[in-house]
Formats: sequence, C-alpha cells, structure tokens
Amino acid sequence: MKVTGTLKFYFENDNYGFLVGDVDGKDVFFHFDDMRDTHLTKEQLLQSRETYLIRFAFNKLAYFGRYGLSMKAINIELVEILPLQ
Repeated sequence: MKVTGTLKFYFENDNYGFLVGDVDGKDVFFHFDDMRDTHLTKEQLLQSRETYLIRFAFNKLAYFGRYGLSMKAINIELVEILPLQ
C-alpha cells in the first residue's frame, strides 16, 4: 500500500534525502536513483525548500541501517508540485 508525503530535504553531494509521511510525520530515507520515474532533477529537489512543495506517493521498505531499523521510500511517484505562498 502506498503512502503519501512531502520532500523534507535533499543532499545533492550524497544523492539522498528524506520525505516526511503525511499520516505519521516520520522521516523516510530515499536515494536519488529511486526518484528516476518522477523525472525531477536534482536542482528541482534542491530548490523546493524555497519555492515549492513537492508531494509524493511511495512504498516503505524496512531495513537495518546505521542506527537500527529504518524506512526507505521505494516505488516513488510524483503526486503534485505546489508553489509556496
């Protein structure tokens, strides 16, 4: 089942970032390679904090990371891009 969330931030040098789930408000890790199907550029992800809000639908995959059990966003789809007011 897909959930929705918004882009929290993106680290261009490391090619990863975090999404925030709409329902639970928890951070979900993503890698830029998993954004391939959204057709968004790295520049768009970087500029989003200042100019617009990007919403996504995605599946969560549990994995054991550096800090224990974590969640990763997979099958990411672009839902909408909204201008900030």
